[in-house]
Amino acid sequence: MTGIPATWPPCGDNRCGFLRCSIGGDKDGPTVWGTSAIARFPRDAAASQGSHILENCGHWIQQEKSDEVNGLLMDFLAEVRPI
Repeated sequence: MTGIPATWPPCGDNRCGFLRCSIGGDKDGPTVWGTSAIARFPRDAAASQGSHILENCGHWIQQEKSDEVNGLLMDFLAEVRPI
């Protein structure tokens, strides 16, 4: 058994087809450690809606930069499902 649900789109060519918007803080350990992977997101994720690294922000992006996070999420949601 894998951690990927059977209902997710196939990733046979290593490009996942589901929509995603990635947001992280430049002072967050996992974001810093994953810099090289994050740089590959546009290539590896067929439906990526962008990777956003917020300046002067740690792990708790929602609390630290709520206006920026909300704006990015609203933009993403408007693209995914226009109102």
